[in-house]
Amino acid sequence: MANKLIITSSIVAFSTLLATPIIGNQIISEEIIKEKKILNDNGIEIAFDEANGYYESNRKFNGRIVDFLKFSKYIIEKNIKSEISKKRFFKYIEENKVDLNKKFNNTLFEGTLKVNNLGLEKIKSKITILDMPFLKDIKRTEENKSLFEIFENKKLNFNMIFSSKGKFEKISMQDLYVKNQVNNASIELKNILILEKHNNKYHSTIGKIEMITNDKHSDVDFLLKNYDLNLTYTDLLNNKITQNIDKIKLNLTDKQKYSKLKNISFNIENLSMYNKTYLINDKVNIENKYSFKNLKINDKFKSLIIPKFETSIDFKNLNKEALTKLFSQDPKNQKELEKNIKEIINKGFNLNLNAKLNSLEFGMTKIGKIIATSKNIIKPNNVSKINAAFLYLDSENELIIEKKDLKTYKQFLPIQNFIKNSVEKNENIIFKYNIKEGKEVK
Repeated sequence: MANKLIITSSIVAFSTLLATPIIGNQIISEEIIKEKKILNDNGIEIAFDEANGYYESNRKFNGRIVDFLKFSKYIIEKNIKSEISKKRFFKYIEENKVDLNKKFNNTLFEGTLKVNNLGLEKIKSKITILDMPFLKDIKRTEENKSLFEIFENKKLNFNMIFSSKGKFEKISMQDLYVKNQVNNASIELKNILILEKHNNKYHSTIGKIEMITNDKHSDVDFLLKNYDLNLTYTDLLNNKITQNIDKIKLNLTDKQKYSKLKNISFNIENLSMYNKTYLINDKVNIENKYSFKNLKINDKFKSLIIPKFETSIDFKNLNKEALTKLFSQDPKNQKELEKNIKEIINKGFNLNLNAKLNSLEFGMTKIGKIIATSKNIIKPNNVSKINAAFLYLDSENELIIEKKDLKTYKQFLPIQNFIKNSVEKNENIIFKYNIKEGKEVK
């Protein structure tokens, strides 16, 4: 009896295990039908093939963007929690709806959906863009055929990952390299994470963008080398973005007899941009840092050379409520904009500025290093006009230049007025200019 019970239980358990993927597949099919209706109601026309596979379902699908505006609003409403961010996104979409719909409506795509029927793994999807409406407005030539081949050869692909319960987690773009053999132009995109969502935080990265044009028949020679981006976004008051470019190079050459082009060249390297907004004790802080190396701008007559430049602009202790109003304000409404700025000034804040230039050459003029610092506090006030806030300003300013360059500065700047507040230290001259409650400190 006991053996029969064990055997019977084993058969039931084994049968249940075998049936689980079938039940899972049925549940997933029902969810796909629901999701298909939601997408159809929100601007996406999509059709799924029948699933194949037992423990793992693989479905092919194809679709078309019918109403990009409606679909965008649906995605924002579903994924963005911050009401301020939603408002800004919706406003942008509404203002550009005609252009956006023209660019994206009737985009065709196909893809695959891979689902574990036991619900043990994440859901994965691959989407391939087959056609976009702007291609219809371009006449195909030898010079631009590589653009058409991106879609014909199915090179524009995106990977999406969802949790086992169907919640969005990540979308990334597959690496893309395209080269036009006719004009020797190329573009390379690598390691691009379009969006990753985790605990209501959003993260994006661009591992590499590189663009090259080098056509001997063209007036333009352009290089963008290794652009990368890293973005973390929670809302407008909590986010961080870093951007780096190894090199930008641009040459405009006068190859035509009657061209007005003046043989201009531009070069910049190690360009770095950092922006961070965060809260401490309900006060908003904004940090900005920028730097570059080897800036060179040349034309037939003059050149500008800056080997290295660094700067930072930091706002501290901004009022959260006042800044939130400013961010949510329509920038075209000048009256309300001034009102919001005045409110920020009334609440008071700190502003720190730093800049360092290793040297500079402009034509025949050459100067050495420049170091500038400025620490500013605007105390809480109740002024009715923005410029009246100067009366509540405390400011400490310092400028360091090389002694050998003083004569050069005197030719271009009224620096004589500040020499009385300067001191010499080694090979440098240090200028100081301080303000207390809007008045110069003697």
